[in-house]
Amino acid sequence: MKLSLLPTVALAIFTCGPLARAQHKILIGPDDGKAKTVAIDEVFEPAKLWAYTDVTLEAAWKDKGFKWLSTQVKDHGMIRRDNWGFDQLKLTAFGGTKNLEEISFLLKGGKLTEVSIAIWNKGDSQNAEVTEKDFNAIVEGWSTALNGCVAPKFEDRGKDKTSAAKAERRMWVGKEMLAQLEYSGGKEKVRDPNTGHERAGKNFQGEFIRLRLLPKQSSLGDLSTSAGAAPAVRTAGFDQIPQTRGQRRRVHFHRADGGPRRQGVLRGGDGRTRVQLLRRAGRPARNGPNLRQ
Repeated sequence: MKLSLLPTVALAIFTCGPLARAQHKILIGPDDGKAKTVAIDEVFEPAKLWAYTDVTLEAAWKDKGFKWLSTQVKDHGMIRRDNWGFDQLKLTAFGGTKNLEEISFLLKGGKLTEVSIAIWNKGDSQNAEVTEKDFNAIVEGWSTALNGCVAPKFEDRGKDKTSAAKAERRMWVGKEMLAQLEYSGGKEKVRDPNTGHERAGKNFQGEFIRLRLLPKQSSLGDLSTSAGAAPAVRTAGFDQIPQTRGQRRRVHFHRADGGPRRQGVLRGGDGRTRVQLLRRAGRPARNGPNLRQ
């Protein structure tokens, strides 16, 4: 009896082995992890882009990984590279020549008012650590592409001193669109274990590269890199005023509430005079003015 069962048991063992392996291949086959490519080139067609409403935006992008952050409010939609944890998307722009991490659509009153594109982020991107050469190559590559589709030249707006990141800014003014490329990077910060103070290290560390798109009728103040900051005192060309210590320039400050303008001397350096002018104009200032164009 025992001898007659051996062939049957052996047959069962050899039969189940290949079947189990076959099922394993079906579940995690090599094609399952392939990223779907989503092109966002359409956002560089301003006539079509700024005509979007919450209804038409969702209909046009729902098959490309588009999700509302709130389905009740529908004022902020996104497409992310990780597609909300379900699978991987490959987000591209300019005919597949440029990659990005995510794209956000911001709406007010049911109309699209801004598009924000996260091109590269420290810690979030697939290539989370890049050299200074590679970081600059991304900035220059996007700049060249924007030269061709928004405006032939950009305006170098320098660092945004109102933001903690002190991001560098390049702005393109097109016929129907404003585009601002913002990027931050520099020497890595090293904390002293004894004092707790930070100092600049030897290695380069990139922080982020992002692009913001707005309709042409938007004000330049809307393109400050300080998220959520309210407009304070506005002076035309303020970013071009020399800020070195000891230099003085007589400028006109306008009240944010529309009141009469005030004239004063702007001193560079520690910024104390600018704080006094802000307070005199009816605007609070703690550690310094929140100024932007």
